[in-house]
Amino acid sequence: MVCTRCRKKLPDNYHFCIYCGAKISPQVPVPEFSVHVRFDKPDEHAIANFVEILNRKLAGIENRKQVVAALAAAEMKGSGIAPLVKIYRSFTGVSERDAETCMRSWCGQAYNKSAWQRAKECAPYKEWVGTPHSDRTRPSHLAMNGVIIPVDDYFVVPGFTDRFTGERIPEVLMLYPGDESQEPHISQVCRCRCVLVPCFVSKKKGPF
Repeated sequence: MVCTRCRKKLPDNYHFCIYCGAKISPQVPVPEFSVHVRFDKPDEHAIANFVEILNRKLAGIENRKQVVAALAAAEMKGSGIAPLVKIYRSFTGVSERDAETCMRSWCGQAYNKSAWQRAKECAPYKEWVGTPHSDRTRPSHLAMNGVIIPVDDYFVVPGFTDRFTGERIPEVLMLYPGDESQEPHISQVCRCRCVLVPCFVSKKKGPF
């Protein structure tokens, strides 16, 4: 065992470093596993999640079934956001910006939920990965970057002040980026680019 602070070697049963006094966390064994990635097959979990989101969001429109079917078929092909925006606009007549906002937000939610569903099958922890090098990242999601918690726990996403409106956006619990199960303010989920990844070791942010 090695101290994470001073990097000195220690016996496996020590709880404190005898050199620098740092607390030693128990070493969690990393399970052996293999990952098989297919790029010629769509993510079926994500497509199903996308359809569920579309049915919920578009519940009030007359041609909902046709819209959902067309969008799901396009997403199955993996063509990207642009075709989804075009299809959504052709059915609803909304502006290009509004259509893009909806498609980016809903696709992000669908794929992050899929990532969480798959993480539960193989990993004890999950990590929130944000975009810390972008000036567009909201403060609450910037604070979440690198946070690791047990896979079934909720992330506590902090509140923040909207830089455009000055409105105070409240704290919310999320199972994954974009999760709306606890009814978050729209500013906590709209156009979110964060992703969720499985994690096999629990650790805190920072060097120690």
